[in-house]
Amino acid sequence: MSDEEIREAVLDNLFHDEWIHPDRIDVQVERGVVTLSGEVDDFLEARYAWDDAWAAPGVRGVINNLTVRTDVPQQEMEIPQTSGPKYRGEAAGPGAAA
Repeated sequence: MSDEEIREAVLDNLFHDEWIHPDRIDVQVERGVVTLSGEVDDFLEARYAWDDAWAAPGVRGVINNLTVRTDVPQQEMEIPQTSGPKYRGEAAGPGAAA
C-alpha cells in the first residue's frame, strides 16, 4: 500500500469511531509509519486514535503526538467496568451479595 492509501484508511477509521473528533487530528504517513498530531479532549480519545491508526492496513508503526487539552474543564466520564468482583462472581465488598 502507498502512504496515501494508508493515510486514507487511518482517516476512515477515525471518522467511523464515535469516540473521536477526527477534524482535530492531523494524519501524516511516511514509509508506512503514521504520525498523529493535534489536540484531543482526553487521554482516552488519544488512545482510541492510536488504536484506530494501528488497525489500518499497511501500518508499520504509529507515532502519537496528540496533546490532551487542559484549558477546559472536563465533565466526569463514566468508564465501563469490564473486570473486578462483579464480573468474577465475587462479592463486591464486606456484606455484599454476589
